[in-house]
Amino acid sequence: LLKAQVNLSQRNILTTSFLINNFHSGHNGLSRFNPLETTTKLAASAYLVTVKQQFYAGNGALLELGFAVNQFHSEEQPMGNLPYRFTPEGTSGNFFRTSDATTRRWQWIGSYTLPSVRSRGTHELKFGGDLDLITFDQSAVRRPILIVRENGTVSRQITFVGGTVIRRRNF
Repeated sequence: LLKAQVNLSQRNILTTSFLINNFHSGHNGLSRFNPLETTTKLAASAYLVTVKQQFYAGNGALLELGFAVNQFHSEEQPMGNLPYRFTPEGTSGNFFRTSDATTRRWQWIGSYTLPSVRSRGTHELKFGGDLDLITFDQSAVRRPILIVRENGTVSRQITFVGGTVIRRRNF
């Protein structure tokens, strides 16, 4: 986390920040029932960047402008391309799914707070707006899964159909 505040003048303040989180797992899902070959390489990250400027007027009014972007990304990759198998002894082969997803939000804010008014108490009026653009992109590739009997024959094969790319936008 990095954060900085600069007083450009007595009435003008600029604040910025940057936050990053990263996670990596070289063998995600490893357990007694899921050996090394069935695990996945998992990577996830999150970023947040902000900039905000505040202007204080001599009469007590405040103008505030800001921008922020945050992003979340995750990626999961199997250890190879062997078929994923469920047996009575546990799993074998390589995990059936490869995925990659990114979510991002862009945000702009602006507000103007009028000077306080004293009449039967203290009152403040604030006007402003907030614009957001949110995006989501995900892709996944799924290979068949084999369900294997105790004698080694295939009992069932699970296959996946349908789209593997999802894109959504919201403004």
